[in-house]
Amino acid sequence: MLRRLLVGSAVAVWAFGALALPSSAQDADADGALDAGDNCPQVWNRTQDDRDADGVGDVCDNCVAIPNAAQDDGDDDGVGDLCDACPADADPLQTDTDGDALGDACDDDDDDDLVLDAVDVCPLIEDPAQDDDDGDGDGDACDGCPADFETSLADADGDGVGDVCDPQPGVDNAVLLFESFPDATALSAWTQVGGSWSVAAGAAVQGTSAGATGLVRDLGVADVAVDVRGVYGQVGQRPNQVGAVARASTTTLIGRACLTSGQNAGASEQGLFTTSIAEAIATQTGGMNGRPTTDDGFRWLLVADGADYRCDVRADGSAQVATQSATDPTALSQGVGVFTYNSAATIDSITIYTTAP
Repeated sequence: MLRRLLVGSAVAVWAFGALALPSSAQDADADGALDAGDNCPQVWNRTQDDRDADGVGDVCDNCVAIPNAAQDDGDDDGVGDLCDACPADADPLQTDTDGDALGDACDDDDDDDLVLDAVDVCPLIEDPAQDDDDGDGDGDACDGCPADFETSLADADGDGVGDVCDPQPGVDNAVLLFESFPDATALSAWTQVGGSWSVAAGAAVQGTSAGATGLVRDLGVADVAVDVRGVYGQVGQRPNQVGAVARASTTTLIGRACLTSGQNAGASEQGLFTTSIAEAIATQTGGMNGRPTTDDGFRWLLVADGADYRCDVRADGSAQVATQSATDPTALSQGVGVFTYNSAATIDSITIYTTAP
């Protein structure tokens, strides 16, 4: 039953016992601002902020900083046409990697390196050189395993470093530096200690084989994993100590090294060593038998994590991995790179990873 009540000079309708106010007195979002004057009548908005003064409140404005009373949104992505980085392409996140005001959804060169995304080996990282040392289609600048051909992109711990090369599976690592020595200019970033190095056929070459030599650089990080790939020795010469070095002085090479060695009765041994310019081996922890040929490729991986060290040596194409671990709280320098002693060496690449204690 409908009833009429006199409210001031207005007439209100009492419908089935409920009072229905006239439209001029309604407040749909119950924010205290009546609908007739509410700049967001369907969204609670007590402060009625409207920074672009277009009559549409900030909480419901699809272009908060640009006046657009019409609220046009051609691609229906919730972002108004006047402020949409891709007005014809739905792109609610408005991602713009290169900051050129053209969103990734409609930009054919997201990193602005003048290489189109369709053929860019790192479409989201500026990389005009387009280097892809392992030839797997992921450029060195964005490849979590820049020295390993991998197409599966398997990464069990989700740290961006693929399972095939992860120095610490199960914890967070990141590529800090990758060097593949594409030409002689690459050597300028490295300190040559104890002997001269050159670049030939995309590799760093140490051919003097006299005493201790190294290619090192200080990245200002003590906890690292150093992954060195290459071969050692030369025709007619027994291979000697070659491997990865970490926490080493860039002037004396004193540090920690993960080496293969061929000095002991023609056998090949590997382990974790303390290096110095005068004495290559102060301590040796274990070995891997079998003398490698000069054509064998090796991976030397030295993980320095707090006071703990781990040395892994693997021959390319072999499932065999020799691992040695040690603990040494001695504070050392922060040089990283490659170390040789009385041995020629050809180094294909050096990858430096951050480690997670």
